[in-house]
Amino acid sequence: DPKNLTLRIELGRTLSDLGAFGDEKASDSAVDLFKTLHKEQPKDATILAFYGNACTIYALFSSIFTKLSWVDDGFDYMDAAVKAAPDNIDVRVTRAINSAQVPGFLDRGGLAKDDFAWLLKHIQTNPKDFTPDLLRVIYYFDGKFTFEQDDANCVKLLELAQAIPPTPESTLGPKIADLLKSAHAKFQKSPY
Repeated sequence: DPKNLTLRIELGRTLSDLGAFGDEKASDSAVDLFKTLHKEQPKDATILAFYGNACTIYALFSSIFTKLSWVDDGFDYMDAAVKAAPDNIDVRVTRAINSAQVPGFLDRGGLAKDDFAWLLKHIQTNPKDFTPDLLRVIYYFDGKFTFEQDDANCVKLLELAQAIPPTPESTLGPKIADLLKSAHAKFQKSPY
């Protein structure tokens, strides 16, 4: 349904996810779709955040001459979305995960840390705002980011992610289990 905004946004998110897994055509389609949606809904911070995420993913497929431009535009869109709607969970989750996944030299780790801290605080104060699947995603990606920062707090985050029953379509189960095993090995020293 080309008039159903919710379905179009979900399509764009799915295309972005496919792009992140290596599908260039899907990534290109995600950028085009979110560009159109942003033109139609210029004040929608969630669409702007998703558009920014799609741009950074598309940078994976762009030429060496345009790669940084795509990344910079994507970061600008996500940052503008957080500035416009700092209490929007979708905006914060999108920027947190994107910032945690990009290479360190792009200097987004501080934003990832801030966004994850905001999300964890919001989970404590407003748990009903989060579906179990979203909680699982937040705990996993924060745990992964924290593990990569050599922080033992990753164990607790990954245990929280593992404790939430997965939905049938979830693919995070094996990733959570593998990373938790590595985190236990790295941070939980045997008393013997």
